[in-house]
Amino acid sequence: MSMKSPSDYTIENQSFERKPTAGIQEIAEKPFTVNRIEKFTTKAGEIMVIVETDEVFKCEYKEKPEDVGKCLGDVNRFFASPIDVKKFFSDEKVIDDVNNKGNKIRTMIEKVPFNAEEIKRSASLKGKTHYVFKEVG
Repeated sequence: MSMKSPSDYTIENQSFERKPTAGIQEIAEKPFTVNRIEKFTTKAGEIMVIVETDEVFKCEYKEKPEDVGKCLGDVNRFFASPIDVKKFFSDEKVIDDVNNKGNKIRTMIEKVPFNAEEIKRSASLKGKTHYVFKEVG
């Protein structure tokens, strides 16, 4: 009998090892190519979306002192947490196109302030920003 770990098993292209994953905000303003999308629901019922990219990015994310070491090094997996970005990548047609049809999505995101029309609808957005897709030239 030999001792094995979950990484010794391949089940439908899934790995059960914890992989370094950062927030997609870490690569704002940098072009990236999505080659795989994972969508799952947490125990609390929240839908989570992770995108994998062809590119590998250096990540040094430290928002709070307790985040030290949370995400350092080379990363090619990102939580798609900004609302509009998450909505796009969690769409079943998009997931099918990337994961099953083998297509890739070339894009980038940028952090922009809410525009006057959005602020007019909701004054609480004044001075705040959000992430939107930006064409890659």
